[in-house]
Amino acid sequence: MHTGYDDLNELMKTSQDLAFTIELLQVESASEYEHESWQLTEAEKLDSIPTLKDEGNTLYRTGNIQGALEKYRTALGYLEQLMLKEKPNDEEWTRLNQMKLPILLNFSQCKLDEKDYYAVIEHTTSVLSYEPDNIKALFRRGKAHMNVWNIEEAKSDFDKVAALDSTLLASVNSLLKQLSERVKEKDEETKNRMKGKLF
Repeated sequence: MHTGYDDLNELMKTSQDLAFTIELLQVESASEYEHESWQLTEAEKLDSIPTLKDEGNTLYRTGNIQGALEKYRTALGYLEQLMLKEKPNDEEWTRLNQMKLPILLNFSQCKLDEKDYYAVIEHTTSVLSYEPDNIKALFRRGKAHMNVWNIEEAKSDFDKVAALDSTLLASVNSLLKQLSERVKEKDEETKNRMKGKLF
């Protein structure tokens, strides 16, 4: 037999039996360990999504942002896998998407807490593409825009929040005031840096 590799050819000429020693460390039944996603049926994935969301919420409330993110990420992954098998905007796809949006908002809140502002903008924009008047998405995206100096976008989101929910007017006005003060500070800083410089 010729394999095309000299060392493999030599091994094939003088083949020997292999002996393995296996040490059994632990035996677990199927219900005793967390299954990998590829081991789950579609029904099992679907059934696990509310549990993952609740576990993520609990972890978030206790301050475990990373743990919450992992639970939300897993739930979103399952939903994406299930949605890929459906025709967009069909009844089942729409039902799955409705399950996805609140989890995506929770995921965005975790990202906001982590100061990952561009991820917040991306995910809240995704929510807003289906629910343009979602106050949580607008508010979180406005805060993210504010922190990456997208001033007009932040103002636009905050104005829309105030128009949709007057109970948030005080919070929105406070954020707009902070934004205005930060812009003034930045302008003053830029002006001081440019003093005496000719172009």
